[in-house]
Amino acid sequence: MSFNWNAKNDKCFIEAPQCFKITTCDPLDEVVDCFSALPTGVATRLSKVKYDLPRWKTFYDGLCLIYEIEALYHLNNDREIDYQF
Repeated sequence: MSFNWNAKNDKCFIEAPQCFKITTCDPLDEVVDCFSALPTGVATRLSKVKYDLPRWKTFYDGLCLIYEIEALYHLNNDREIDYQF
């Protein structure tokens, strides 16, 4: 519940006076999702590639398929199979 706040911290981070900047996030944070964290916002604003093109969707779909196959592989290998007849 942000009560209509519009902080734009990523924009402020980028436009801050020229200095060295370090940004981090905790991937195991249970409150702030990685995709809503400051580093993701900064990377999105600074990105020069248009990721909404069909070739990037195909690439992304391929990565998703690889993760699904890997998850199924581990799911099947983690089961204990009892071959008693």
